[in-house]
Amino acid sequence: MNNSQSSKHIVSLTSLRGIAALLVMLHHYFYFLLPRIGPTLEPYTMFFFNGYLWVDFFFILSGFVLTHAYIKTFSLKVSQDSYRAYFISRIARIYPLHLFMLFLFFSSELLRLVYIAYTGGEVNAAPFTGIYSLSSLIGNLWMVQALDFSSPPLFDVLTTWNQPAWSISAEWLVYLFFPFLLFDLTKCQNKTHFLIYGIALVSLFLLIIFTYGHLNFLGLWSLVRCALEAILGMTIYKIYQSGSYRHFFSFNSTLIISILSIFLVMHYDWNDWFSLLPFCLLILSTSVKRGDAISNLLAWQPIIYFGEISYSIYMTHWFVQETAKRVWKIVFDKDLGMDFNFLQTLTMLFVCVVIVIGMASLTYKLIEMPSRYYLKNKFLTKKYIG
Repeated sequence: MNNSQSSKHIVSLTSLRGIAALLVMLHHYFYFLLPRIGPTLEPYTMFFFNGYLWVDFFFILSGFVLTHAYIKTFSLKVSQDSYRAYFISRIARIYPLHLFMLFLFFSSELLRLVYIAYTGGEVNAAPFTGIYSLSSLIGNLWMVQALDFSSPPLFDVLTTWNQPAWSISAEWLVYLFFPFLLFDLTKCQNKTHFLIYGIALVSLFLLIIFTYGHLNFLGLWSLVRCALEAILGMTIYKIYQSGSYRHFFSFNSTLIISILSIFLVMHYDWNDWFSLLPFCLLILSTSVKRGDAISNLLAWQPIIYFGEISYSIYMTHWFVQETAKRVWKIVFDKDLGMDFNFLQTLTMLFVCVVIVIGMASLTYKLIEMPSRYYLKNKFLTKKYIG
């Protein structure tokens, strides 16, 4: 068996990942699919406006989970074989679905081109221009769209084609160095882990203050954002692993405090930095076995399933959104949702969410899992695959 897979799976974190993916989807749908929902809710709560923070939660969670999976593999050394196995596992995990979604977006642009050629219909932007340019497609194929030097941007990419995939690009670029970071981290004592965690937190605060005043940014700074938050996840795993503080995270009050803190930060639109510590506390609290109602909910099979297909939810929801907007524009010659009443808005939202979950289930079963198994079986030796 692959060493990386020998660690016990933490089911509650899978459920959290699914919930976070659904909240990111709602953030996008409230402001891009049905753009009247978000501003309508803002006088009452900023929770959904700040939904982009769940991407930061993903970055922290990924650092934690990858450390959990690979700490035995990279604690002694980073060998060529172990790094190769890690690299292929990462590629098998993220690239096939990313490539498939690019194919769908590319096909959509081809259909637009055919539609214009045969009907002479007018469109807001010509096919294969703007965010769907062929030059930006190259960067997306290499998963380097998170790179941006501004004036001009590298590879003419950033939030192009499947736009939420910028975060997958950022993770991919950062996690190329993950084994070496993990190897160094395992050599540190517990007190040093606290120091590293504190330095990462302070660095993120300075990043926010001296850049945009929030964490909702892309480009080269997103790589720093992703790397520092991954380090947060890695260090809190070392704290979790030590066992010295595990009893503290097993308290029901700790879990409740983390959830309430996240809600308050997002609801009242406080500085994004204040969400980071509650995110870490939530991950630690749900990683410890307990028998309370929240833990039982996270262990509920439907919630676990959302976690299992969370990557597919994240990667497919933008395509559903853009397709719905284009079809509506062609059929009714107006923007989707601008003249909807409350019931019509909720109905359209419900329909699109159901379509996303259905499509995510299919891509998980037909794209994610088969391609992951095929690539690992083809490129990893029996030494790494059980």
